[in-house]
Amino acid sequence: MNDNERIVRLETHFEYIQRDLSEIKSDLRRLNDLPTKSDLNSWKWQWAGMALAVIALTVTGIVGGLALINRSVDSHPNPIVIQVPKIP
Repeated sequence: MNDNERIVRLETHFEYIQRDLSEIKSDLRRLNDLPTKSDLNSWKWQWAGMALAVIALTVTGIVGGLALINRSVDSHPNPIVIQVPKIP
């Protein structure tokens, strides 16, 4: 194999190496966009807080609704009872 063939082979290999390096660089850039362990941990607490808030609102809504129902039952007037005295 002469020198020209060797140079052509080396240039071809170098082109493949450059392409692979550019792919690796783009993969590394995408890794920067992934959430860290700290991000995932803070999201866990945020979701837990949101779940507790939803539960609290649901319970409050149920209790409030039952209180409204109870108040509407109590708002009816009591019947008037007339007691007639016995005549002796």
